[in-house]
Amino acid sequence: MQTAELIAYVSMLLSMTIAPGPCMAILVARTLMKDVKGALAFNMGVALAQLAFFILVCAGLGLWIQSVPTLFVVGKCAAVLYLLWLAYTMWTHKEKSKTTEKPKRTGIISSGIAGFTTGAIAPHYLLLFLLILPQILDMSTVEASAAGLLAILTFAIVFSTYAGVIFITHRCGQLIKPSNGSTWLNRGLAVAVAASGGWMMSM
Repeated sequence: MQTAELIAYVSMLLSMTIAPGPCMAILVARTLMKDVKGALAFNMGVALAQLAFFILVCAGLGLWIQSVPTLFVVGKCAAVLYLLWLAYTMWTHKEKSKTTEKPKRTGIISSGIAGFTTGAIAPHYLLLFLLILPQILDMSTVEASAAGLLAILTFAIVFSTYAGVIFITHRCGQLIKPSNGSTWLNRGLAVAVAASGGWMMSM
């Protein structure tokens, strides 16, 4: 594996992680709802999903999916429905929580599972691992040690980037008054998640 290939992969992964998408929107929404532990667990799930994706691509997942196009279409439709459901729950969250005195926390395990599921169907990561990665790296020629390094980098970049987003959002969240700011922000994030579903349908 050439240094240029490593830099290209790391740069592309970082760009995809920073780019707006369902993972980013949900992490910001959970953090603003004072569910930092749930956001961190969600982040762990997302990072594990990308690690699993990378391993599966190394095992030939991309080539297998290309040979069974119907499976890709069915999976894409299921993923779009899931993203629309997430957008709906984010849009309506404020109305459902008005009567509660404390913000609702989600379970660590359930948050991790939700993060893994969302990370596995996020359009920008699907684009990266199924379409872009094979053009950057010929995985059939990558040695086991190099593949292990790339796997560690994949997990570390995704987790650390989103952890930074959680930290910044948590610090900025105190400036947003729950009575007026969080409702429109939640709905804006819900639109972003729904838009991700629309983008996925066009892939």
